[in-house]
Amino acid sequence: PMFNWDLDLVRPDDLQALEVYQGTATPIEYRQPMDPDGTPACGVVLIWTRRNN
Repeated sequence: PMFNWDLDLVRPDDLQALEVYQGTATPIEYRQPMDPDGTPACGVVLIWTRRNN
């Protein structure tokens, strides 16, 4: 998880892609442990940026 991070710091021109996953649809490499009540964690938003060459 990223804390104290501001999406406004990413310029729209630098965005390559956005991916949004919820619950069990979240790819395994991005999943967090289950919540204490046994339900899957909320989900994840992946932000892909362009690289400057």
